Amino acid sequence: MAKAINFGLIYGISPKSLMEYAENNYGIDISLKDAEQFHRRFFEVYSAFKNWHDRVKQELFKKHSLTVYTLLGRKMVVHRFTEAVNFPVQGTGSDMLKMAVVFFGKLKKDVDAGIVNLVHDEIVVETSEADAQKVKDILSESMLRAGKIILKKVPVKFEAEIVDTWAEK
Repeated sequence: MAKAINFGLIYGISPKSLMEYAENNYGIDISLKDAEQFHRRFFEVYSAFKNWHDRVKQELFKKHSLTVYTLLGRKMVVHRFTEAVNFPVQGTGSDMLKMAVVFFGKLKKDVDAGIVNLVHDEIVVETSEADAQKVKDILSESMLRAGKIILKKVPVKFEAEIVDTWAEK
């Protein structure tokens, strides 16, 4: 439920959309009244998000389009509120993922491991069982470095797991 609320509200969904998002994506049934309460309380606690959302809405109302940026300066022209608040966050996450991939390639040196897939915010790596822990440590270091460069003082949190198949994750 927390994930539905946090991500949904950060990306600008309304209480009604939050209710539908929680049901459709997480199988959680909440009433419109509860969604409205979550919405109100979230923005009371995280007033900086409320202020940012209000500024974006005002600018879009005046200009009908905005140029928004990731923390690395990648830009996108948007016409809708949800795009305007989604791209800077999602795009920055994408920038971090790509930077972690570059670090991984440099740090793994002669270890026989290869990135086989990138899915949203996940990096899937294949290696031998013997090298699995070493590769996990290299991937963790890669993600940590990318996060520290882009996020500066914001704590970097991630999970890295060793599994036999991606289906086990």
